[in-house]
Amino acid sequence: AGVVSINPEGIYDDISYDSVAEFNYNHNDSFWENAESYAEDLDFEETSLSDFIGWYPFVTDENGKKELEEIYNRAKSYSEAE
Repeated sequence: AGVVSINPEGIYDDISYDSVAEFNYNHNDSFWENAESYAEDLDFEETSLSDFIGWYPFVTDENGKKELEEIYNRAKSYSEAE
């Protein structure tokens, strides 16, 4: 996935990403909704918090990691309540 921008003078900027998820994280408001949706389908006996956060190596800031942790924990609590 990536973004290419070309101005009228032909100068362009080319940004590449390793995954669609990384593209969405940088350019799409639905990233967090998608992460939440993925978390809801996890097998929590096989997927640890560390595993879940590891799926998103491009989320490097502390606020982003905290949000992923909250998503994981929220989905896990819903799973345990069922």
